[in-house]
Amino acid sequence: MFGERGGPAGTSHWMVLVRHAGDEHAAVYDFLPKTPKSPFTAAKLLSGNSVEGVVRSRRLAGVPGRRCCRVGGTRAGLGGRIAIEAAIAAFHERWDADALRLGTNDCRNHSVELARWLTCDYGYGIEVSSDAKGTLTCRRTATPATEEEDEDEGSVEIVPVDVERVSRDVATNASSKDRKNKKQKKKKSSGGPR
Repeated sequence: MFGERGGPAGTSHWMVLVRHAGDEHAAVYDFLPKTPKSPFTAAKLLSGNSVEGVVRSRRLAGVPGRRCCRVGGTRAGLGGRIAIEAAIAAFHERWDADALRLGTNDCRNHSVELARWLTCDYGYGIEVSSDAKGTLTCRRTATPATEEEDEDEGSVEIVPVDVERVSRDVATNASSKDRKNKKQKKKKSSGGPR
């Protein structure tokens, strides 16, 4: 749904970024097929069947400046970093990773539900939409909770981006920081300006 401008619909991968206060890095959570590059996986998904999925988590240097939207802070009473990570682990224990199916249990569904799990109080949801240019908009909505939600008990962003572009951006950011650090070290070792 949110591909590169001019690209085909459905070419973007959705993920959730959680950045704790004062932290330059963000934790990234996403859901994808266990063998995403396999032609058999593509054939099964395109024919409407399900494949085995896997939930990933990793760290990302910074937050992309484009094609993402801030959902909001974590819900009241959730707690600090450890409690948030425990809530994410609890969410993933309940997530059906064995049956990834496009349109019903895919990376977009995972991202929206995880963001909702972390940010919304009882009875609220998240609506995600985009315009013709691919600009993403997130807003909270009042929705009736289901029985399953009735049993449930940082900053969260939903990011539908091209995975290769993120890898390039992360590498570019890291190399530009390395150059900046080298310049500063060189300046300090030479005694600095006089």
